[in-house]
Amino acid sequence: MLSFGLEILKKQYGKLINSRVIIYKILFNSCYFTKRINELKIYGRRRGKELIYTYSSSKAIYYKDNLKILVKNIMIILKSMIARMKAVFREEGLTSLLKRGFRYLVHRVFSQVIYYLNESPIQELGIDLDDFLPNIPDLTYQFIRTNREADEVANKFKDFRLYFLNSRERLDSGAIALCIYIGQEPAYICWIAMNESAKATFGDVPCHMDFNNREAFVGGEVTILKYRRKGIKTYGVHLRDLFLKEMGVTKKRSAISVRNDANLKATIGRKNMIYAKALYIKLFCWKFWKEVPISPPLTVEQVISKYK
Repeated sequence: MLSFGLEILKKQYGKLINSRVIIYKILFNSCYFTKRINELKIYGRRRGKELIYTYSSSKAIYYKDNLKILVKNIMIILKSMIARMKAVFREEGLTSLLKRGFRYLVHRVFSQVIYYLNESPIQELGIDLDDFLPNIPDLTYQFIRTNREADEVANKFKDFRLYFLNSRERLDSGAIALCIYIGQEPAYICWIAMNESAKATFGDVPCHMDFNNREAFVGGEVTILKYRRKGIKTYGVHLRDLFLKEMGVTKKRSAISVRNDANLKATIGRKNMIYAKALYIKLFCWKFWKEVPISPPLTVEQVISKYK
């Protein structure tokens, strides 16, 4: 995001910069190829030589700007978008691709979602994976923590990062991905955040989390179309919860759209309690979030019978 403006420069730099000074502030919040940056750059010329300064913590640092890095990063984003479009077209067809593309463009401008906010005490769960293992040959899974691990897994399986535009950013921020494979193809993917920066990459769901108390936020679940209704999602949910339990997580939280019946029903029997409903509205850059507590909290079964 760029915001342009002029400012009186410090006297020690006044002689180096002519009257045609451009000052702007760059704030990258979502691109995976950067960390959060908040810098003030000053461009100017003296005797035909271009000078570039960066103010950081009131300290001016001279450096040479490299536009090739910016161009390269833009190309990486475009490549990720094209790969995602190809994956959707291959898995779900042209109609689904057009619908998804239209929804994506609309949501960039306006979005309104109502969520159920739910939580469950992970350490109290009794988990037996054998009870939920689908009768499907060549089923394997991987928990992936870094892009380096993802690159190694991609040598054996199809790269799951193609199914999310910001997969690399998520991994770089500390998120953990669970991917279930059938043969060499991803069948189910979900994400786990153990810190605020990782959670921010899942989207605009600003519900309160206590990460210092070993809480985890889960989201970004996707079941590939041809593998739906085979019990893979239910198996993945229990596999994820067992992983969280072994990691010492005290509480798991998530936000489920009220329209997503599949995600809601997958949490039945997991001691999940719906503790609030939340309204999220986005209009261009304006965002609104409001939580309405449900007291006492309801089980998933009670919510389904009451509201569905």
